[in-house]
Amino acid sequence: AGKYPVLMGGGFVLPPILPQDPALFAWLREAHRYLAWLFFLTFLAHMGAALMHGLIRRDGVLKSMTTGN
Repeated sequence: AGKYPVLMGGGFVLPPILPQDPALFAWLREAHRYLAWLFFLTFLAHMGAALMHGLIRRDGVLKSMTTGN
């Protein structure tokens, strides 16, 4: 929607999947920002939960996640 070319290896240009539209581009850019933050916060929550199980509770959950035992 922003009319930026998407280049693949070897100079191959992918065709656009959406028409050029500044309003749609702005909306997609904001949606991308919020989804990126959501992904990052989900990662931090999972890392915090893993560390809590490994360092505080010591209930074997971290070991089962890392080694499968």
